Amino acid sequence: MKSSQLLDSGVQQLNLVVNDEQLSLLLRYVELLQKWNRTYNLTAIEATNEIIIKHILDSLSVSTYLKGKNIIDVGSGAGLPGIPLAILQPDKTLFLLDSNVKKARFMQQVAIDLRLKNIQVIHSRVEDFQQVDNTKPVINTLISRAFANSDNLFASCKDLLSCLSEKGRIIFMMGKQNQLEALPNSYNVVNIHSIDIPYLEAQRHIVVVEKKGL
Repeated sequence: MKSSQLLDSGVQQLNLVVNDEQLSLLLRYVELLQKWNRTYNLTAIEATNEIIIKHILDSLSVSTYLKGKNIIDVGSGAGLPGIPLAILQPDKTLFLLDSNVKKARFMQQVAIDLRLKNIQVIHSRVEDFQQVDNTKPVINTLISRAFANSDNLFASCKDLLSCLSEKGRIIFMMGKQNQLEALPNSYNVVNIHSIDIPYLEAQRHIVVVEKKGL
């Protein structure tokens, strides 16, 4: 199956509405990822169709669970899931946070090349987030795909989590459901979704955690 057909079929199976321009941008992002990967070591996955399945479709699987306008992707790496989500939801602002200078540079270049005006790349450790953005934008949804388990995230993201809105969401993208650790008292698990990623034979779960109201 051609890459374009694989992507089109995959997004349909995820029940997502994606237009031709967005499909083209997603494929262009895959091309840029492969090109920069030769020198920047962005991902261990190199084959085009594998990238589409394991990175693009996996990233897009969380699209319907985003809440609010401001979304932050913690430990975004090569821009996953933040860049695919920014392509799919141009009405939302995606903050892509990563401490690796090469990966941050790559994400910034992707935003320029694909003209994604709803992306803000933040090169920083999560612990230094307050110093990076003095305006402290209100964050409605925080996504953790590959950054850390829940226990480490709450320990290292205290300043960042202070920006999370009342009833704001934290979304953990994980393999096995039992990877979630105990949560602080100010957060509740509101749902756990078992996700079928098209063409991927592996367990995937999306755990939606919500900040309690005052």
